[in-house]
Amino acid sequence: MRHLFLLFGLFLTGCGSTPAALTRHGALEISAAWANPAPATGVGGVYFILANTGSTADRLVGATSELAPAAELHTTTQTNQHAQMRPAFGLDLPANSRVQLAPGSHHVMLINLNTALRAGETYTLTLRFEQAGAVTVPFVVRQP
Repeated sequence: MRHLFLLFGLFLTGCGSTPAALTRHGALEISAAWANPAPATGVGGVYFILANTGSTADRLVGATSELAPAAELHTTTQTNQHAQMRPAFGLDLPANSRVQLAPGSHHVMLINLNTALRAGETYTLTLRFEQAGAVTVPFVVRQP
C-alpha cells in the first residue's frame, strides 16, 4: 500500500519534478503553474490551470510580476501552418469550468525579464480577475 501512495505521489508531481502549489481564492483554483527557464532581459511564458468551481462566471483580465516590467495575456493561433502569438485582452472563465494555459495556446508572457528564470526556482505571478480581484500564484521553473 505504501508503494501505491508513493507511485501516486510521483504521478501527481510530474514523476519527481517540483510540485506546483494549488492556490484557492473563493471559487477559483489555480494549479500546476510553471515556466521554462529564460534569460534576463528576455521573455518567459507562464502556464497554469484555472478552475472556476463556483456558479458565477469570471474573467482573467491581466497579470503583473516583480520579475518583469510587463506581463501580458497572450494566445497562440495557427494560420497557414504558421504559429502567431498575439495579446489577448482577457480570458473567459465560465461557471464550473476549467481552462488550461499551455505552450501553443493561452499563456502569460513576462516581457523584458529583470532576472533570469532558473530551473528549480519558484517565483510569483499576480493574476487579475474581473470578479475575484488579484490572486498571487507561485510558479516553478522547470526544464523542458
